[in-house]
Amino acid sequence: MHARTRTAALTGVALTLVVVVTACASPTAEVGEPTPSSPAAEAPAAAEPEPAAAEPEPAAEASRVRLSGEFAMSGYTYTFSIEAPTIEVESDILDAAPGSVNIHLVFSASGTLTNTTPGRNAPVPGMADADFVLGRGLLLGEMWRRGSGSAECRVPYDGLYDVAEEYCSGSRNARLYPADGVTVQLSPGESVDIAVSTSGFLGDFSIPEGTFDDFVASVESPLGWWVAAIGSETRTNCRFDVGFGISGPVLATSPDIGCVG
Repeated sequence: MHARTRTAALTGVALTLVVVVTACASPTAEVGEPTPSSPAAEAPAAAEPEPAAAEPEPAAEASRVRLSGEFAMSGYTYTFSIEAPTIEVESDILDAAPGSVNIHLVFSASGTLTNTTPGRNAPVPGMADADFVLGRGLLLGEMWRRGSGSAECRVPYDGLYDVAEEYCSGSRNARLYPADGVTVQLSPGESVDIAVSTSGFLGDFSIPEGTFDDFVASVESPLGWWVAAIGSETRTNCRFDVGFGISGPVLATSPDIGCVG
């Protein structure tokens, strides 16, 4: 049976997550040659080593990130696999209020969603009008360790709970949709390619201009990524709360922080 479709439009934006690693080298000073009778000639003094700088927590390398899992929604069952998620910050001050910067987040990822419900066609989560109103569907987001200095850990609500309480999530995340923008139903065993919404679940927003550099550094270099199913009856060790009483189980994280299993 073929998948039934409806007209819809999605925009996919490919982008590259840039991870910048800096390295420091100690300068070498030239010293005049001592005379044979000098104490320096007999016992050259060793230079005191400088204390090593603290290593920052490594950011997730997008090309190596793989997120996969299974979930149920309204009795239907699914599996998913997501690869190489990235995010880029686009900004604008021309139309922003004085002292503010308008932000547009550009998400990118590729993957598949499969209907594993035996003998039944299954709706694609997030594609029905009611799903949009109730916030149901798959969400993709970033995470950081609390206390890491991430600007995103200081937003009013930041998401990951239960065993994941030592981690925070950005207030903005992206919905996962069929890449063709029109598939609303899958036959038993059928898969569809999925992509992400480009502007995130809550759309564009503004931040204080003085926080822009810290915000970009945090968002473009996360510790890792997560996928949650808002409205799913599946139970895991972590939940993601988008606010307004809307939440769902965290189905996969990279790196693994104990949400599943």
